[in-house]
Amino acid sequence: LFPVAHIRVLGIPTYWSEAAILCSFIALGCLSWNQYSHQCKKLLLEERPLFFFATLFVFGVLLAYSSQPHSFSGLGEIKSFYLLPILFLIGILIFGMTVEWLECMAFAWFLATVTTALAAALAASAGWILYDGRLAGTYLSPNYLAMLIAPGALFAVYFFQSPKWMSYRWLIGVALVLILGVLWMTHSYAAWLALGAAIGVQSFFNQRQLRLNGAWFVLPVLIVGLFFIAEMGSSKWESLVTGSERSSLASRIMIWQSAVSIAADAFPFGIGPGRFQEMYLAYEAYFPPYLEWAVPTPHNLYLHFLLEGGVFTLIGWIGCV
Repeated sequence: LFPVAHIRVLGIPTYWSEAAILCSFIALGCLSWNQYSHQCKKLLLEERPLFFFATLFVFGVLLAYSSQPHSFSGLGEIKSFYLLPILFLIGILIFGMTVEWLECMAFAWFLATVTTALAAALAASAGWILYDGRLAGTYLSPNYLAMLIAPGALFAVYFFQSPKWMSYRWLIGVALVLILGVLWMTHSYAAWLALGAAIGVQSFFNQRQLRLNGAWFVLPVLIVGLFFIAEMGSSKWESLVTGSERSSLASRIMIWQSAVSIAADAFPFGIGPGRFQEMYLAYEAYFPPYLEWAVPTPHNLYLHFLLEGGVFTLIGWIGCV
């Protein structure tokens, strides 16, 4: 459901991916309640630190929401970005008790990223390219698409070297090429670097199985290097390397400076969920004219959680990680 995850279910303020999470929990609870409840109790005992930090994570946001001006959009963010993802995590922990089930879920995730990449490639062939030449597919930003499909490349590397999937290697190879092609079309530099680093770490820990020896370092450098070589000469690349005042990096730095200032004034409880855009515009008077005005998030996960739920949510997030 990733390609349609942003579409509401029949106008109800619940999205398709959220409805799928809720329906699976209801179905599994009805079909095997005794085993289900037993697994939940077992998990709470075994994963006490994780659930403590997850509780702290949500508590901070609820506290910030209750102490700041309320809004329905803020409640929607709590549901979509805090409560349901934790419910999804609990589902993975309950039903991922064996390697076989973990591989099954990983393969489902891999297929979802391939489907998303295919949908984005079809969108590109139909001319759905942004004014700056980047591909976003059906999403609000090319970075959203890049972050969504990047894990698919890691799964492809994993399944490609697994003996169980030996007869499907050519299909996995085609899927990997598709994902990397769409990822390149997003022109999301941070996603490229993150993927290169992740493939490097993955290859390092699996070098014996992959028989890579020293190639674990060469492989990610080669992939990311080819991306950047192909990118040279583009307007985004030129604005970045020349230090243009209107580059995406300069814009990010301005957003971060504003976010840090807001966080300092709202310390320790934060501004509450869904209020960054409003606060960001209110703080424009303290900075030079903004390069970007439509900025719903601070473009940094740690700043985001510090702002939305204060120190409790930030500590909860770091603890979960």
